[in-house]
Amino acid sequence: MNLGDTMYKNTIKQSLEYIRPFLIGRLFYENKYVSNDISTLIVLNDNGDILTTARNADVFMASTDYTETYPPILKEISEAKPKNIPKIEQKYGITKDTIVGMHNILIDIADNPGKLKIIKHPYLDMAIISIENKKDLLVNKFPKFTNKKIEPGEELCTLGFAFPEYKAFKYDENEFKIKSDFEFMNFPIFPTTGIMQRNIADKENKVTMFEMSNLIVPGQEGGPILSKDGSLYGMIIGFKVVNDFAGSIRIGIGINNQTIMEFLNENNIKYEVKNEE
Repeated sequence: MNLGDTMYKNTIKQSLEYIRPFLIGRLFYENKYVSNDISTLIVLNDNGDILTTARNADVFMASTDYTETYPPILKEISEAKPKNIPKIEQKYGITKDTIVGMHNILIDIADNPGKLKIIKHPYLDMAIISIENKKDLLVNKFPKFTNKKIEPGEELCTLGFAFPEYKAFKYDENEFKIKSDFEFMNFPIFPTTGIMQRNIADKENKVTMFEMSNLIVPGQEGGPILSKDGSLYGMIIGFKVVNDFAGSIRIGIGINNQTIMEFLNENNIKYEVKNEE
């Protein structure tokens, strides 16, 4: 399929009105290395309600714990004599690969998002994040869900922010934690096309997900799955690797529109629907 097709150009252009990058900075103990990672958020409405994966929501919640837990420990290590450092590391279970800091940034959703309320699906990789400060919302166009069930062979475009080109975090040696510095910011969108292959039942034997031939890469998680006219058919949650005699292939996985809308209805989250028969 040709991404140069006008229909896909419009689909991508429309989606950029409501998808936003989610920046994740992680601080590793060894050499205080800071990783700059990215994922994708879908802004649903003018209340500032955001659809994303449960894993992204977990990162939101974990960042506060890291900020409260590790700075005192890192300070204790910095003030200790070299011979005592291994004992302190052992005491707290710290190795060279331990993540000792985390910081997140929401990009261009609201000027001052305020507190965040998180609602996770009971078992699927899906969550709602609501921002407290709705008056400063920077998004004014939103996705339109289709009310049609997705069928095998349906053409799909998946979108997300991948291969990030930014440097937004640094380690503050005085406060012993990771902070924002916004040194360099560039968030390339990464679209892929393919078809829906088959439905997937979850652990409760409900058809809530589907497989697709689209290439899914890290960073696209939480992004939309769209038809040629821009209707939302689902949300990307990742991929699985299937191995056989011919080698291994990566199969994209998404949560379907019916399941997402049911979850939003249960939590009184408003969204737009494009009626299609």
